[in-house]
Amino acid sequence: MRINYFVKIFSIIWFAGFTVGSFSVSIGLLVSGKFFPPVYLISLVPIGAFYIFNYLFKKEVKLGKEILMQILEAKEI
Repeated sequence: MRINYFVKIFSIIWFAGFTVGSFSVSIGLLVSGKFFPPVYLISLVPIGAFYIFNYLFKKEVKLGKEILMQILEAKEI
C-alpha cells in the first residue's frame, strides 16, 4: 500500500508552501522587532504535521495488511 501520487504531490506542495510561509512570517516578525519565542512553534508546525501524518499513514497500512492477511489466511513472506 502506498499514497496515491496526486495526494503525494499535493502534500509536498502544501507542506512546502506552508513551511515557506511560516518561515517568512517568522523572519518578518524578527525584522520588525515583534518577534517572541512562541513564533518558533509556528515554524515547527509543518514539520510536526508531516511526521504525524506519516506515522498515522504507516499505522493504517500495518492495520490493513494485518486484516488482509487474516482474510486470506496467508503468511507474511
